[in-house]
Amino acid sequence: MKIAFSPHAIRRLQERNISKQQVIQALHKPFATLPTTDKKRRRIMAIIDKQTLDVIYLPRKHDILIMYRSMAKERGQKDMPIKQITIDPLIGAAYLKIKEGKVTRTKEFSEEVFLDFDARNNLLGIELLNPCCGTLRKVAKKYHLSILDKAASPLEKILHIT
Repeated sequence: MKIAFSPHAIRRLQERNISKQQVIQALHKPFATLPTTDKKRRRIMAIIDKQTLDVIYLPRKHDILIMYRSMAKERGQKDMPIKQITIDPLIGAAYLKIKEGKVTRTKEFSEEVFLDFDARNNLLGIELLNPCCGTLRKVAKKYHLSILDKAASPLEKILHIT
């Protein structure tokens, strides 16, 4: 079966310094299969190169579409502007870049919301897989990011969230 990587997955892999080969290895050697709220998607976990990889993928007729992330601990952050918003309609995902920098860890906020941090625990970005109404407001409240709360309504309209 062919393995395809969405543009969203490729950007996240590059930012997180993860290779496509590591993700492919994870697909072949998972230690856990986890449930997802979206019945079409699959989620597995594997240990590759002493790193726990958490992979979300979409099995399709002729290939497997990869969406990737890793796990980490949480830490509150102060308010900052959103530098860039990337939307991938192919997989229904969005990425909000908060700050430039090298991602050293990713915190799972919820099953389909992931927060990227640098080595100094600065929030760099927010990944939303299958965004739903209220998600940004929950992240804003937990991490004291009023800019996200203000951006939630316009983003929900752009993403056609009900």
